[in-house]
Amino acid sequence: MSRTKSWILRAVAAAAAIALSQPAGADQGCALKQTASLPMHLVGNRVVVDAQADDSPVSFVIDTGATYSLIGRALAARLNLGVRARGGESYGVTGAATTYVATVPSLRLGQLVARNQPFFVDGNLGDGQNGGPGGIFGADFLGMYDFEFDLAAGKFNLYLHDHCPDKVVYWDNEYFKLPFGTGGGRTPRINISVSVDGHPLRGILDTGAYHTAVRLATARAKLDYDETKGGDDPTVTITGVASTANIVGHRHRFASLEFGPITLRNPALDVIPMDFGKGGAPEIGSHINDMRADQPEIIVGMDVISKLHLYVDYADSAIYFTLAQPPKAAN
Repeated sequence: MSRTKSWILRAVAAAAAIALSQPAGADQGCALKQTASLPMHLVGNRVVVDAQADDSPVSFVIDTGATYSLIGRALAARLNLGVRARGGESYGVTGAATTYVATVPSLRLGQLVARNQPFFVDGNLGDGQNGGPGGIFGADFLGMYDFEFDLAAGKFNLYLHDHCPDKVVYWDNEYFKLPFGTGGGRTPRINISVSVDGHPLRGILDTGAYHTAVRLATARAKLDYDETKGGDDPTVTITGVASTANIVGHRHRFASLEFGPITLRNPALDVIPMDFGKGGAPEIGSHINDMRADQPEIIVGMDVISKLHLYVDYADSAIYFTLAQPPKAAN
């Protein structure tokens, strides 16, 4: 599925892009142009937004670590969509899986609508009802816009890339800025530099990951980690979307984790044997393997991201954020 065929979105009305006011003293010609604002909440520790597929309410996970967008096989069945096998395999943190695709005739996200939208199909996702997610919006969709996580207000906002540089934080006069790399693949990633116990690691910001995780081989080679001497480290089990396999690791407390201006003391990080699959990138969530170099050594997940009010500017490859207190996760 090429990026040109993926996510052909249009505004329902010409006035769908709404200009937002900037902080006092800002150039009004730099105002953000909002294209959609979706209700957002936490299910477990994943960000979920409300959409409509074929006029039926569906919950979707926002997953910056996923290369492509997916829907659940149960949702495809509920909507009576034809599911067909696609050549090749997908690769996630737990290994390889056969890929399937389906086409959603109509998908609505606030003021935006897509017609005949193709999705990969995943057997581990639900049917999108009763608060559980029926799909994932990955980087093929997210990269077409800027987006804002406002967990305190329960809003996921989409914006056009058309704005002045560094004129995106409208909710505060003080903020942090963190540049990132996109990886140069078919869809953009959010590659950041992360340090654990003072050791620089290649990281990725992944809103689809429940918890921040370090690759086992990296922990052994760079962080002096020995899983046989973990003592009281609890065992963690991870199931990857697009795969029925589980992997087992341990949650270990390190001395520090740093990225940008943020330093976390004594963070508990998952140390897991990520399967890169034929040399491809490890990705948590719906992740299709299309990267073969510069593999992430650490995945920064929602245990960290949920503490931030976040704006991701894909066009300028920068993250802007302030500290925020998110709402209590839904049961």
